[in-house]
Amino acid sequence: MFRNKFYKRNKPGSIFKFWVIAILIMCVQQNIFCQSFQGGIFGGFVSSQVSGDQLAGFNKAGLHGGAFIYRDINKRWAYYLRMAYIQKGSRTNSQPDKNIFRSYLLRLHCAEVPLTIVYKTKKRLALEAGLVYARIVATYEGDDTGEFKDQLPFKKNEVSIQASLDFKLSPNFTIQVLAQNSLTPIRTNGVKSGIYLGQYNSILGFNVHYFFAHKQTQQ
Repeated sequence: MFRNKFYKRNKPGSIFKFWVIAILIMCVQQNIFCQSFQGGIFGGFVSSQVSGDQLAGFNKAGLHGGAFIYRDINKRWAYYLRMAYIQKGSRTNSQPDKNIFRSYLLRLHCAEVPLTIVYKTKKRLALEAGLVYARIVATYEGDDTGEFKDQLPFKKNEVSIQASLDFKLSPNFTIQVLAQNSLTPIRTNGVKSGIYLGQYNSILGFNVHYFFAHKQTQQ
């Protein structure tokens, strides 16, 4: 059941460097293009699974948060550029009554850059869709016997498709329900499970977006 066991960690500095660069870019964009762009932060939770790992269910909880730039194109269309940290992976607990006698945990710490187009259907409701580039910066994989080592490596880069439903609570707050699925495998194991050759992330999530106070400058 637990094939292709793998353990790997990258230096924590990778995540720190990502956040420093992300914050600098957001600050520069917000100051230079304040007449056209809005900036903000967001945070929430995700539930994930890995297709192709021979497990089922969105059983792995994780954090999701970061910063964003938002711009209206016209009354109906807009777009987001986000920079975020997200925890993906897979999990199952021991369930002897279902003949599962071992636990399993996969953590994937990722830095991601989603670029999405927004269609505003009503005053408060909007639909989003777009692509996400993610960099897997640290990983952990193990079970109740300990951590796995010396197995097939994960790929460093991932491209996903993302779609969401957004509801605007106020000028400063928006809630988002999202779904995300890998287009490229996070690990190629050579084993076909259903339609999958390799392993792919699947995500369901909920976020709250906060928009910084925005005042357009008169020209």
